[in-house]
Amino acid sequence: MILRTAEVRWFYPGAVPREIHAWLQRAGCTLEAKPARTDHYLRLADEALGVKLREGRLELKQRVDSAGVISLHQRAAGLVERWRKWSFALADSVEALNALLRPASCWIAVNKERALCTVPPPQTPREETPAPASPLQGCNLELTAVRAGRNEWWSLGFEAFGPAETVLASLRRATTRLFTGDEPPTLHAEASYGYPKWLAGLPPPGNPESMLPLGGTS
Repeated sequence: MILRTAEVRWFYPGAVPREIHAWLQRAGCTLEAKPARTDHYLRLADEALGVKLREGRLELKQRVDSAGVISLHQRAAGLVERWRKWSFALADSVEALNALLRPASCWIAVNKERALCTVPPPQTPREETPAPASPLQGCNLELTAVRAGRNEWWSLGFEAFGPAETVLASLRRATTRLFTGDEPPTLHAEASYGYPKWLAGLPPPGNPESMLPLGGTS
């Protein structure tokens, strides 16, 4: 399966600020909490490539291109990137997969506590309510608390999906809808990048917490 996306994401150390939740609530973005999970990322130096093991699947993520930094509001700017993703089911046993995750220095275990919101398309002049998003095309907002070893961060991201020729427009519509109106929080362009760059900046694992077995919880 190949998924094509356009994304803009920010990473900051620490816990999710209350102002982020308050802004999303005012913007009418109802977040749905997802079960916590642990993803295992292959440690790479390439910011345009991501490899991870997630819930019995191998997922590959490759950056196609970058649209550069765009201004979303006078207080917010972010780097827009287009990605391709492949997902493969793994038939091996949990024991075999855990063996694959050795040596620990090659992999990064990342705990994620995610909450998602599907950003509806903006209203047209003749619509009283926004049109529903297509299951094959749209944009999700993801607010995530992430932990890798002793490193605690949070991330806010928009991910538009659908045909390659539509994802940038879908992303722009979604961000315009949320960043128009009520004052959003300050989001810096310097903190805007994808997971591969964030992972590349983490220190090497230095304690057992940096390597969690598949299926384990923390």
